[in-house]
Amino acid sequence: MILWPQGFRVQRFVVECKAPRRSLARTIDEGMWQTAGYMDRCGAEAGHLVIFDRENGWWEDRLFRRPATVDGVTIGCGARRRSSSAGGLGGSTPGWRRDTAVGWGNGPGCLANRTEPCVPPAASPAQRSVPRPWILSLSNPRPPSSLQIRHHDYMRSFNTAGPVVPEDHYCIRPLDRVDRDYVLRLIADEKYFILHAPRQTGKTSALLALQDLLNSDTVGSYRCVYVNVETGQAARENVYEAMRTILGRLAWRAETTLDDSSVQGIAMDILERFGPHDALAGVLGQWAKAAPRPLVLLIDEIDALVGDTLLSVLRQVRAGYDQRPTHFPQAIVLCGVRDLRDYRIHSASRGEPVTGGSAFNISADSLRLGDFSRAEVEALLAQHTAETGQAFRPAALERIWTQTQGQPWLVNALCERACFRSERGRDRDRPIEEDAILEAQEQLILHRVVHLDQLADKLREERVRRVIEPLLSGEEQPASQAT
Repeated sequence: MILWPQGFRVQRFVVECKAPRRSLARTIDEGMWQTAGYMDRCGAEAGHLVIFDRENGWWEDRLFRRPATVDGVTIGCGARRRSSSAGGLGGSTPGWRRDTAVGWGNGPGCLANRTEPCVPPAASPAQRSVPRPWILSLSNPRPPSSLQIRHHDYMRSFNTAGPVVPEDHYCIRPLDRVDRDYVLRLIADEKYFILHAPRQTGKTSALLALQDLLNSDTVGSYRCVYVNVETGQAARENVYEAMRTILGRLAWRAETTLDDSSVQGIAMDILERFGPHDALAGVLGQWAKAAPRPLVLLIDEIDALVGDTLLSVLRQVRAGYDQRPTHFPQAIVLCGVRDLRDYRIHSASRGEPVTGGSAFNISADSLRLGDFSRAEVEALLAQHTAETGQAFRPAALERIWTQTQGQPWLVNALCERACFRSERGRDRDRPIEEDAILEAQEQLILHRVVHLDQLADKLREERVRRVIEPLLSGEEQPASQAT
């Protein structure tokens, strides 16, 4: 958001930048709703959606405009030059005026009732070959009072369930929490690897962000699909039923993520012809062979699968490994709660346990997603302060760090209760004090929040008690009992 002082008032502008994904039309449609939501949230009078085109071409061929309305916000389209340095809106590239824009309405950045074609000044052949942005300009007709009401309706919050959605949740960017360059190197080098972390740490958010990055064409040319195989757990060791469920989820994700229905067309036929212990390998092989770009597969909740079903999935992935990237996915990431190499998989068909490391011995590395650092905790809370004006007292910040040590779910859960569930916390003129964090902590315990309740249940297991009780009592534990 840009604040522009004008005498005794401040004008607010929203600028949202996007790169086309899957289709330009879909990117524009999603971006217009997103930008309109941002404008309402902060009371902006005008907004701009900038679509950066990565393809080279002539200005005259690629500029367009059209009127549209999003939830009462009138939209027009115009053009603005790209920066000579980093692709922003500033800079001094010759031949472009700084404030070229076209729109309908009277908001800042819009030229009322202008209808002539949106054609920029003539550019040299060298300038014409540079990727250029599209820009959509929005003017907001709502009075400030209604905008302020809608601001509260659309306020972001602390996330305590499911993947983060940056438009809805305060968040640390998921890929900032991993060694992104190393992950991309593993994928470029055609490696299969493992990502693991405790529950509610941000694994799924990281995988979804990685999927979006790989499909954006900004880091290479890939076709990436995320799939959660947890639904196969219900079939236990009925490998046929589990595989049918997994292939169904994979087909749905391919269609919704890549608009690719080819998996749907071949999955059940391959399952019937080759059986459950070769169906996944067959589908991935056919899919990769037909794909116009290298395929990357992100498999979440892999350790939710049971016994022979888990062994079958791991061995089918291993069986196709040598045919990558032309006839099998270039890279596969297996994601779960624990490092797969530490698993002892009990196979009903074999009657003996099998280690995960031996079943998946093609893994190049095992990466652990860690907790928030102290700086990340403070950055997360600062987002709430920036958007609401409500500060956290130093003692409250210290208490949050002491009690959570950066565990993402605990940080968000404490802050969500302190800032949104408490009547006192919802008063944005009052800072969050240490006692509000302590009260939120007690509420989490008394309400037996599911994650804490599961932990308490684990502590009652005999195998866990044998380890924990001596630690709590300070007693020495015999080596034979520890194992």
